[in-house]
Amino acid sequence: MFLFLLLALASAQTYTYSTLVSFPNSSKKSAAFPSAPTMDSSGNIYGVSQEGGAYNEGTVFKVTPEGVLSVIYSFGAAKNDGQSPVGTVIRDPAGNLYGLTSQGGASGSGIVFRVTPSGKETILHSFSGSSVTCPCPEPSLTRDSKGNLYGYDLYTNFGHGSIFKLAPTGTYSTLHDFCLLTNCTDGDQPSGRPILAANGKLYGVTYAGGDVSCPFESGCGTVFEVDTGGNETVLHNFTSNGDGAQPATKLTQDVSGNFYGTTYYGGLGYSTVFKVSSSGQESVLYSFCMQANCADGEYPNGALIRDNAGNLYGIASEGGNPIYKITAEGMESVILYPPGFAGFGYGLVMDAAGNLYGTTFQGGAAHTGSIYKLTKE
Repeated sequence: MFLFLLLALASAQTYTYSTLVSFPNSSKKSAAFPSAPTMDSSGNIYGVSQEGGAYNEGTVFKVTPEGVLSVIYSFGAAKNDGQSPVGTVIRDPAGNLYGLTSQGGASGSGIVFRVTPSGKETILHSFSGSSVTCPCPEPSLTRDSKGNLYGYDLYTNFGHGSIFKLAPTGTYSTLHDFCLLTNCTDGDQPSGRPILAANGKLYGVTYAGGDVSCPFESGCGTVFEVDTGGNETVLHNFTSNGDGAQPATKLTQDVSGNFYGTTYYGGLGYSTVFKVSSSGQESVLYSFCMQANCADGEYPNGALIRDNAGNLYGIASEGGNPIYKITAEGMESVILYPPGFAGFGYGLVMDAAGNLYGTTFQGGAAHTGSIYKLTKE
């Protein structure tokens, strides 16, 4: 196994690291402390920052491929506006951006917002419970072709979490509540965000609940499917018996309908990258911390992305905080360890040339974040 890992590292694709843009200090009314990025087909990057902007309550920003940063919208400009946006924004075909804030709104519990390319904001929904922020690095939304938005609210249903649906008309409804079964065998605490498959169903993970044989008191988590009527099917129950435990980020799907994700614990070492078929057959592609001092990474942080060849890319939060690549056969290689203290952030995007981009939360010249580029050589 050790020789196999060494060969994997030796054959790794090389990249050149550069800082695309450093975020100015928040006192300069620009963006500060960015979350995970989103990219359009032209290579422009979009995201939210938790601080900065005209009112220092966060921004929606854009960065061009040349590294030009502009603030599209500053939160705090409207009555009952959101504060401290979180997670990853999503785009519709017209270029409108949708996302979440963890504070603000009519009840101070956050909002769902839409921001046009020209910077006009619409508050689509104000949450009335506790903060919508979930205990994961990239809470976000999913949008279908009819304009319906889907996401998680962890502070409904007595803290077990739910999937909500927000129609274009503004009608908010709970599509599915978790932990309806004894001992939460149907899952508890959905994490990341749901994804919408071609069959019209939502797929995601719960961090807790599931199989009662799990050694963790809160449960090892599940992979689930929810149809348009809110009916749930558990595709896989994690057990920590070699298959991983407690998935914490959204799933990625391939053209054959297989799902890929990460668990924070479990596997042969610490943490896993797993694959689940549409019928629920699970396999571990890679177990982290198989090298001395966990040099291959540990505790994956943020969702996986997948290229056309089937390779998966992600970030590990410990073990040197590397960006890693895993082939379809389960061969892992470390692409790069972070230069400096700021780390590699919560998620990656890839352009058409195969270059990788991500954010640092505290890097850059003013230590208020940056966007980096890994140029494929």
